Amino acid sequence: MLTIAAASAVFSTSAQELTLSGGVRARAEGGRSLAAGRLVWSAARGLLLATGGVVLVQDGITLRADRLESDIGLRRARLRGGIRVTVRE
Repeated sequence: MLTIAAASAVFSTSAQELTLSGGVRARAEGGRSLAAGRLVWSAARGLLLATGGVVLVQDGITLRADRLESDIGLRRARLRGGIRVTVRE
């Protein structure tokens, strides 16, 4: 399950995509969280695409990037551009 909050959202029934923007915050099971300027969820592909100041936090690791592609549970993610990693013990 993924819970998402944002300032605005648009759903396209033909593309089966939900586009959220404006301080997007998401939280998945297991304590994983995501923040971004924009998030697109493709229901047809089962894929999340986040852009704009992306921050992914899980298990004491904070990942920052320009872009993230992930499954809906934030379990498998690919980050691109300006990647920075912080590990807390």
